[in-house]
Amino acid sequence: MTMLSGAQVVDFVGNLIDKGKQERKFSIDLTAKSITQLEGRGRIDFGGSEFEWGQRTVLSPKRLNPQETFGWWKLTKGEYIIRLNESVILPAGYLGLVLPHERIVLNGAHHPMLLLQSTVEHVEVLLCVSEVGIDIKENARISSLNAFKIG
Repeated sequence: MTMLSGAQVVDFVGNLIDKGKQERKFSIDLTAKSITQLEGRGRIDFGGSEFEWGQRTVLSPKRLNPQETFGWWKLTKGEYIIRLNESVILPAGYLGLVLPHERIVLNGAHHPMLLLQSTVEHVEVLLCVSEVGIDIKENARISSLNAFKIG
């Protein structure tokens, strides 16, 4: 397995906000598009015939002043689903690994690693926020994508 450079990974990512700021040495930063809060229990079974999504409430970002282009989500302790702006287009023979950006981890939040084995149009991650909470601005870089050529 070979790890790709950020310049190579960028070819697998759609809907980049700013390629120059998102491209790193061995990864691409992924950004927050929307945040929903988990409100109700979902259901998961073996075959999928009884699968049900848990209830979610869409959170609206708030602008701190009217001149701001983008608003902020002020998240308290809990779990949230973050949909990322970017899509990931993985050809056969490649794997993607979505990791939490070090800046969210160092501010008391994280999400599990997500292994991608094919194209994902709408990447979503479960964000867990600690007791202190965290403020996230629209389009903030919250995850990183690494890609690997297998074989």
